[in-house]
Amino acid sequence: MGTVNPGSARKSPVSAPSGFEVKEPMPAAYLALLAFIVVYFARPTDWISALNMLPLGKVTGIVAAATLAISVLSGRAPLNRLPREAFYLVLLFAQLALTVPFSPVWRGGAFEVVFLEFSKVVVMTIGIMLIAKTLKRLTMLLFVQAGAVATVSVISLLKSRLVADRLTGFLNGIYGNPNDLALAVALAFPMCFAFLLRTRSRLRKIVWSFAIVTMVGVVVLTYSRAGLLALLVAGGVCLWEFGVKGRRQYLVLVAAVTGFGVLILAGSANYAKRIETIFEPNEDATGSAQARKYLLKTSIKVSLEHPLFGVGPGNFEIVSGAWRETHNTYTQLSSEAGIAALILFLLIMRRGFINIRETKRLVRGKPEEQLFATALGASFASFAVGSLFASAAYQFFPYFLVGYTSALRAIAGTEATAPSELNQPPQEAGFRGTAYRSQVPKVTLGAY
Repeated sequence: MGTVNPGSARKSPVSAPSGFEVKEPMPAAYLALLAFIVVYFARPTDWISALNMLPLGKVTGIVAAATLAISVLSGRAPLNRLPREAFYLVLLFAQLALTVPFSPVWRGGAFEVVFLEFSKVVVMTIGIMLIAKTLKRLTMLLFVQAGAVATVSVISLLKSRLVADRLTGFLNGIYGNPNDLALAVALAFPMCFAFLLRTRSRLRKIVWSFAIVTMVGVVVLTYSRAGLLALLVAGGVCLWEFGVKGRRQYLVLVAAVTGFGVLILAGSANYAKRIETIFEPNEDATGSAQARKYLLKTSIKVSLEHPLFGVGPGNFEIVSGAWRETHNTYTQLSSEAGIAALILFLLIMRRGFINIRETKRLVRGKPEEQLFATALGASFASFAVGSLFASAAYQFFPYFLVGYTSALRAIAGTEATAPSELNQPPQEAGFRGTAYRSQVPKVTLGAY
């Protein structure tokens, strides 16, 4: 059998037997979700001042929620097929909602965080689980996030906007301060790495390579300890999975050269001392590490004093005595929303790791799915470490990652039960049941 033209291959979102066509459902909901992710990660309103006249985030969010609701009501997106992590996410939202009337500090502030901010997180994350039903769609969502963060990294480095000698993003929102910028870059790093390995175009490889090196430099120049730890975890997982286990020895050499460059870039005595404060907080001359140690102890104390409903989402700053966040996602939830909220969050995170493990088992012999499963696993591990030093309980970052893993797990499960592309026995094709004897042309996918 011959090789199908890449252009025609893109029309088929998933592998299907010859003579069958798989249509992508809910196109309007998908486009609305994609538009929201573009607005959230690329922040076009910060690039083009004229767009500030229109609240693009709210508009795209409302449109995405509306189209998703229509799809659910029409039966095209059945909720009974949602994974377990979606159920945990809804329970987490319910727990956060319960904290509002019981907040002993500021109910209005808690209401705003839960119903005006976190509600969007819930809707969009469930939207990813319901809408990203094909590898083509999921790839595009990942591409938008990776490409947007990489672009912001390059422009941030060129603009060199410094705050107290620390590099910060030239955009607002999730790039507004050095720590948020560094965490966003660290989480997108494995995705960029996956697209680098996925493409066969030399030009695209050069572009992705340049973006990756720039992203490393940006994290270093932010002086963010949380960002650096998250990047080290992401880079370490990528090096082990793609380089060592994937038998790409050249990646080990590239990592060594990049590490040497980082040492030169971070060679200042001030930076070295800042990194040392991760392990020796009392040595921080700026008082930042000591303050974080104090906030950690205070957040644990508040969690024990208010174990059922906390002090209300967003209210820890008021009771902290320093008007600062917890700088720890886990104690942020326990202190502001109660121990139950922390448990639900941990269950959601656990499901993300389970999705990655099951996906890898189901997609053996399928390089593209394996590539994205490994990248998302690296991003998840990166967040698990970085969130120990960042307040991200109500941001999109962790929940979008869970949504991506859920979608990829569902895609892998669908492909595992579909007819084999090769004329193989069922046990080799990765499924059980009737042996399919029809051959399907080999599909060569294009790359971003």
